Amino acid sequence: MAHRDNVISKTHIIVALSLTLLKVILFTLWSSNIELFEAHDIAINLLERKTFVYHVHNQDNFNYQFPIYPTIVAGLYWIFGVKPIVAIIVNQTLLLLTAFICVKILSNVFKAHQFISWGLLILVLLHPALNQYTNMVHPFSLDILFLVSVAYCSLRLYQKRRNDKLILSLVFAFSILNRASMIVLIFPLVYLIMKASIKPRFAIIFILIAILPSSIWILRNYQHYKEISFNSTMGQNLWIGNLPTTEGTATMGDKLNYYNFLPKQDWETILTLSPPKQSKYFIDKWWNSVLTHPKNAVVLYFKKINNFWLFRDHYSTSFSKWFIFLYKLYALLILFALILSFTIHRSKEKWLLLSFVILISLFQAFFYVETRHRMLIEPLLYLIIAQTPLEKLNTRFKLV
Repeated sequence: MAHRDNVISKTHIIVALSLTLLKVILFTLWSSNIELFEAHDIAINLLERKTFVYHVHNQDNFNYQFPIYPTIVAGLYWIFGVKPIVAIIVNQTLLLLTAFICVKILSNVFKAHQFISWGLLILVLLHPALNQYTNMVHPFSLDILFLVSVAYCSLRLYQKRRNDKLILSLVFAFSILNRASMIVLIFPLVYLIMKASIKPRFAIIFILIAILPSSIWILRNYQHYKEISFNSTMGQNLWIGNLPTTEGTATMGDKLNYYNFLPKQDWETILTLSPPKQSKYFIDKWWNSVLTHPKNAVVLYFKKINNFWLFRDHYSTSFSKWFIFLYKLYALLILFALILSFTIHRSKEKWLLLSFVILISLFQAFFYVETRHRMLIEPLLYLIIAQTPLEKLNTRFKLV
């Protein structure tokens, strides 16, 4: 029988809403400015020019970023005026929903004790790095909500709740349109569908639904460029990730970035190309470097996996040595706890979540890797860790 005290209660909601409101108030009082990214500019262009476009490299780029989050921001600006703080409030609400879904996973799937659910709720809501990116006009909060939602719907399929299969298809489809790297999850999801005693033809239907929104986006881009293009920054991100002097990151400790690694002549050439052709130009440079120095590319790939899971040397100089030390210690502890979790107890649900985080890390390592990319999977790591070690400690030592 399920633990009824683990269901999201009024107390959960009141505490979570209070913390979210407090965070917004403190941010409003103490933050002198809000960091604005591409989504802000695209939202302005949607309102003023009625076009989804971002001006970069001396020209308009119609698919520089994926459409969902900038469109949401444009809707907020249309209703409330161009006030980035409104986007921050929505971001914090998305993080709140993420925390609630994590609690639902612990309660409905893992049957965790109430104090563990409370701990995870508070941890997600107050996580420093998650809040850092939530307090920007940036799609991170939506990325993480989609990932946790896909995990929740997938785990419910394991419980033979087949009515969720269409919901899983739709959530996964829009997660891809919001963040292309989510496509890598199609492998465990199709396997899950095949193992869940669902008719095999649904695996085909699932794939078709999963690619439908992205296909519409590709057709829209084709109207602009007469070329097939999902996102015009893919080539650039591949090339950035293969720069050994940066450890495959977009920035170095001395604040140099990838712009400093291209000769002037190359940039002059790039500026004459359409965005899809710019992406192809970078893909060609990336592929040539892989063919010319395959050993270096392989070594750098595994270095980026290390950087994803543990730490990297090229931290921004804005971080103190103490912060870097503490983060490295934290990353090691999380990895140790993850290993301990599987040492104590294994289940098909935990293996599914582990496949998610491993596939995302392996896929991300083809591109450039920074610490923020690791933050995307942080709630899933907490879910895996919380299922067994903490529950075992509670059972053994009667903590509660």
